[in-house]
Amino acid sequence: MKIRLVLIDGDEDYRKRLSDFYIRNYQDRIEILTFSSLDSFENNRGNKAIDVMLVSENIEDDLSSYSEKISLAYLSDRDLIERKNNIKTINKFKKPEKIYKEILNVLADGANGDIAYKFNDGNNTLVEIFMPVNGGAGATSLAIAYAKRLARQGIPTLYLNFETLNSSNIFLNGEGNVGFDEIIYAIKSKKQSVSLKIESSVLKTSEGLDFFNESRSALDMLEMSDEDISVLIKELQGMGKYRHI
Repeated sequence: MKIRLVLIDGDEDYRKRLSDFYIRNYQDRIEILTFSSLDSFENNRGNKAIDVMLVSENIEDDLSSYSEKISLAYLSDRDLIERKNNIKTINKFKKPEKIYKEILNVLADGANGDIAYKFNDGNNTLVEIFMPVNGGAGATSLAIAYAKRLARQGIPTLYLNFETLNSSNIFLNGEGNVGFDEIIYAIKSKKQSVSLKIESSVLKTSEGLDFFNESRSALDMLEMSDEDISVLIKELQGMGKYRHI
């Protein structure tokens, strides 16, 4: 899936830097169009559908006419504001990789949240389960060691932990603060794109192993049913990103 992104910001250097980065590193995932103002966007947008708009917070135009059809976010030069005019804000000076994750999150939560995120159409994902015979048997350590070994070999691998008290953060480190509870909510709400929420939340270790932060509350894990887990696994397999889960 290729996301059509519009960037509206008066800073020409910033537009060029972000655009060049995505063209160079995310060419197969993002088509980016840049404009200096909303007027310029309206006069030159053509008939192409737009998935996400990132708009500088310095632009004071009313965006309400776009919000029903396009997922929106403001670009801010600080982290202090989470929302402006009830529209999410993103720190424009974050690393472009993190802005990309934020874009996916906005898209998952917004008007176009039913979009499916796919890397390829093949379904060659092998799901392997490690189950302890009792607490402290070492299933978590063994599963993580096995997953890291696969990742070191360059095999696309995701580590999943469905324990109520998830101890993965003892062994796994990655940049990001989104909890697994957001994926649970996306599954249960049936109003968000689960695959987009997955891709916006997943973290990566130094070995190249993908994983999720623990849920912010253990109670959220107790809310997960067998059906919810089945939905998650099917979404992950449908994305075609991983060889092993």
